[in-house]
Amino acid sequence: IVGFVVFKSQHLHFPYLWDETYSYVPAVLKMVENGSGLLPGAIPESYSKGHPLFFYFLASS
Repeated sequence: IVGFVVFKSQHLHFPYLWDETYSYVPAVLKMVENGSGLLPGAIPESYSKGHPLFFYFLASS
């Protein structure tokens, strides 16, 4: 277990994890383009998939 933690600790600085790339990264990048915001119109609903915008806001700031 210690070896696994040591090996993985090198990769913890990556901004996106593999399982979140498809669903969150396009929305975060769209919010970066449009400007950060918490209002419903900050990014199209097709990008946020109905989720609250707080995570996208934090990631795009």
